Amino acid sequence: MVQFDATVVKPLLASFVAHTPEELVEMGRHRIGSHALESFLTSEATSKRHDRVLSAFVGRYAQLAMDRAGSHVRGVWQARGERG
Repeated sequence: MVQFDATVVKPLLASFVAHTPEELVEMGRHRIGSHALESFLTSEATSKRHDRVLSAFVGRYAQLAMDRAGSHVRGVWQARGERG
């Protein structure tokens, strides 16, 4: 995801953290959006912003875990040792 020049990537990364928690959950439940979100959360280049995005899922973990597309996004922070 983040293999492009910083001038191109910076606005993209800013858009992830600008979403509301509801929008991020909806993105996580979308069959394509979930892959973009997963890529964001597993990229070392975006690691400084992971906590800001993951905090949007507090109290909403079950919504993702029970969703076909969202369940693998849930696995990202489970692999990181996050609780939810």
